[in-house]
Amino acid sequence: MQTASPKYVHTDVDHNLSDPSQLVPLFQQLFSPQSVCDVGCGVGNFLHVFKQGGVPRVLGLDGEWVNPQLLHKYLSEPEFRTVDFETKITPPETAFDLCLCLEVAEHVSEERANDFVDLLAQIADTIIFSAALPFQGGINHINEQKEEYWERKFNLRGFKKYDIIRHRIFANKKISGPYRRNIVVYSKNDLSRLSAVPYGAFALQENCMQRLYIDLMTGSLSFATLSKFFIKILAMKMGGKKLIETVKKIRPGKR
Repeated sequence: MQTASPKYVHTDVDHNLSDPSQLVPLFQQLFSPQSVCDVGCGVGNFLHVFKQGGVPRVLGLDGEWVNPQLLHKYLSEPEFRTVDFETKITPPETAFDLCLCLEVAEHVSEERANDFVDLLAQIADTIIFSAALPFQGGINHINEQKEEYWERKFNLRGFKKYDIIRHRIFANKKISGPYRRNIVVYSKNDLSRLSAVPYGAFALQENCMQRLYIDLMTGSLSFATLSKFFIKILAMKMGGKKLIETVKKIRPGKR
């Protein structure tokens, strides 16, 4: 059985303001948080951009291996708390409007996964979450899982998944691939007003084939539905209105 490494190396090459500067304004536009907790915050670069955007209360949680020089560049001492994700963690005394947990859960052993989700669920009623898919690869990825694995755990704690971010960011090459592919929102609140575009419309975005391929490989999308999207895109590029009308009659899940 794999065991968790006690260390993760944070550098300013991977943990800078490039991704946060693209993502945080969208998060603020959607949720308007006045307090944000980032679980697995690294050096605090996401929280730094939230602070720049006017969020008055932030807190980052991560391990003792975080680079202190980079951390203090983005967060003050009271804004960071050292934790060990392989133990049961006492949540902050006061809840937050929004919790971030981006590409962190794959670093937590499967034995501690339930405790980890418990922690997130106690921090905020709305959680922006992403975790590495199987075969994604990365430093100390000891628990890469399908999206449904985490969704079930959140569902058991009263959270519903809202896929309301990926279609807004997938074609943005300024954002790292794992964020573009993996970010979803879990919330106890009704976020239907922020509902995503239909999957068919998402399929017509530039550079979206990778997302459809991942969905197919992870069992989230049937082969028939994927074929329908490919045919529809081809027909639109060729101006084949008659073919499009034919494709509309194809029902997802049928060969």
